[in-house]
Amino acid sequence: METRTIRSGTTVRRRMRLRMEPSNTDTKISEITGNTVQNLFENSLRRMAHTLKPGCCSSAGHSNCVMNVEAVGEDPEGLLLDFLSKTLELTHSHKTIFCTMNVKELTKNKLIAQVFGRWFDTLDNRIKSIKDYGFSSKRGQTGLFQSTVILEFEVDATNGIN
Repeated sequence: METRTIRSGTTVRRRMRLRMEPSNTDTKISEITGNTVQNLFENSLRRMAHTLKPGCCSSAGHSNCVMNVEAVGEDPEGLLLDFLSKTLELTHSHKTIFCTMNVKELTKNKLIAQVFGRWFDTLDNRIKSIKDYGFSSKRGQTGLFQSTVILEFEVDATNGIN
């Protein structure tokens, strides 16, 4: 995975972080793939959950919370952005990390799904928002659908990323 540091319009390539200065936020770029568009959405949800609390979705377990999410977008990229943003809002409001989903309807402009999650006490990382800048979704040379998602984190001045 490649990430960048951006300072006053100059791009410097670094590993594992995208940092925009001056700012009290930190940003991470995630590359996600899927065999189908639905699989890309499922993998994006799982990646966001793993980013919030690594390992939280790796074991089979009971879902404490089931929520319905309806997302709309002008295109698949906007649809994925809206879905992840709405799921992130549910994560913060219900203190639940959503790991899996059941798609009820998926078109190029609309997604209706149930998301299944687990309650948490604390997050290892607190995602502030999902940025649409640089967001893309396309079918790569491998035949897989791929997406680049930019996650903006809240940063505690004393401890780093929250």
